[in-house]
Amino acid sequence: MHCVSDSLEKPVKQLLKGEDYADWVSEVRKAFMSDSVKLVKVERGLYVKGDNKYVDFFKFKGEAFEQPEGFPYTFIYGKLLKRKPEDFRDVRGQVSADYQNYLEKEWVESLRKKYADQIIIHQDVLKTVNNH
Repeated sequence: MHCVSDSLEKPVKQLLKGEDYADWVSEVRKAFMSDSVKLVKVERGLYVKGDNKYVDFFKFKGEAFEQPEGFPYTFIYGKLLKRKPEDFRDVRGQVSADYQNYLEKEWVESLRKKYADQIIIHQDVLKTVNNH
């Protein structure tokens, strides 16, 4: 979380302490943001070392980082997971991306099998393309 003031860390953590919000991000936004005033900027995700410079700094003793413009104070809310994510929303993006990559790989392979014997390379045309 990125805040406009270091005095916001305690109220934000107090809001979330002991609560089991399905979507805690929206609770923070309701309490600390309006259409005209943004006091807190929230980044939610499941990160491994090297994915997020803020998490790297606070949890993995990484390098210092430059604060986002307008939010000079940063802190981390969450915990270090050892084996698995707590909620499907934590990995939904990664799973979707992996599945899309799998589908694309299968589709390309099926196209290669289907059309492999139909590919004809005209060497004279290829030479004219390569010369330009």
